[in-house]
Amino acid sequence: MQAKTRRGSRRREEADRSPAGVLRLLTSAATSFLLRFRRLLTLTLLLSLSHTSLSAAPAPASAPRTNSSLVTPTYPTDPVSPTATFEHANKLYEQSRYPAAVHTYLLLLQSGAVSPELHFNLGNALFKSGQIGQSLYHYRLAERLAPRDPDIRANLQFARKIVRGGLLPETPWWHRALASLTLDEWTALAAALLWLWLLALAAGQWSAEFRRALAGYTATAGVATLLAAALLGAAWNSNRRSQTAVVVVPEAVVRYGPLEESQSAFTLRDGFELDVLDEKDGWLQILDDTRRAGWVRKEHVLLISPAARRGSGT
Repeated sequence: MQAKTRRGSRRREEADRSPAGVLRLLTSAATSFLLRFRRLLTLTLLLSLSHTSLSAAPAPASAPRTNSSLVTPTYPTDPVSPTATFEHANKLYEQSRYPAAVHTYLLLLQSGAVSPELHFNLGNALFKSGQIGQSLYHYRLAERLAPRDPDIRANLQFARKIVRGGLLPETPWWHRALASLTLDEWTALAAALLWLWLLALAAGQWSAEFRRALAGYTATAGVATLLAAALLGAAWNSNRRSQTAVVVVPEAVVRYGPLEESQSAFTLRDGFELDVLDEKDGWLQILDDTRRAGWVRKEHVLLISPAARRGSGT
């Protein structure tokens, strides 16, 4: 009986190593991966197309986040760690000492600390201090680092609602879709699909039987790879080529030319977001969301650089 069992096990192992057995394993693995990818893609599209209702937008969170993974350079001579400084700033915020909390958060930024929680908490402290423009600026930087975070998105929408009196321009769906993932995440997705495609192509070279069985999976992986590469390129182009700015003074005068003597075209309130077209002698040529163009003093805005992928603005 034992001998028969060993022979039966040996035959099963040989069957598993046969082309048909390997084909079944590869097919099962590919099917599982594609199903998971389809669920991930569906979830990503749903998240990107959804947006927070303005009527239900919550006020900025009253309690600061504490689960921050600060990315900082090492300062061996600094007696206070970045984590301790961050926790101290959070305590100042909880004590309603908002200007002191802002100062402490800014010290962390100046030391090189980077995290979405840091920008988010700083944005909340600035909002409580009445600095709506700078608050919105740091919410924007936090969103770059964590584009799907619901609290960041809600507070950013709430700040925009305050600036515009409850009226917000509709963001194009394709822009929301591209912004639903960071550039690193788009890159990882495209790379994973590329490797899956190459694996399917390599498996197809094993035998004609493999090639026929994997033809559908190979074609699907190829199309998905090309689509992900196109979306990665679009996200990179959008992130690198567009420069935006946020007004951080109570009232910024926009002029027809880059001169103080130039006639005033219109004014913008604290917190308005702008597209930057050009720069000249301390002036920025800007375009607002109603397509009005003009020149504004550079010191009246904070720039969000296209290269600011780690949350540092210029």
